[in-house]
Amino acid sequence: MWLLIFVVVNFCSIFAGLIAGKQIKGFLKRHKSIADEYVLEEFESLVRRQMYMVYFLLFFLVIGLFLNVVVVIHHGLVGFAVALIVNAYSFLQSQYFRRLEKKARSLNAANELLARKYYLVSNTWANKPLPDF
Repeated sequence: MWLLIFVVVNFCSIFAGLIAGKQIKGFLKRHKSIADEYVLEEFESLVRRQMYMVYFLLFFLVIGLFLNVVVVIHHGLVGFAVALIVNAYSFLQSQYFRRLEKKARSLNAANELLARKYYLVSNTWANKPLPDF
């Protein structure tokens, strides 16, 4: 039973991560730079969603950490192997999406005003817990 709960919780976390990553990937596919105010507004919207999604993912992460221990205690070596595989995949997924996020925060802007606004949004994304733009 614990193993099933563990798998479901981690599946939800991985699925949410895939959704978040797909949004960044889609934005980067559509835009190679911050060309105008519309692209900047789309970037701001993306960043807001990403910043709120982090809390959803953290919720699953905290539950998942607890379940890691429970699964290993209740299922021994099999539980450890499942936890190791799931956590390894989650780690690799997070590293991949972190690279996408860095790429999205390092686009060129068409002019100085857009560059300043873009920098503020990017800086908020990287350093603050909630959007303030």
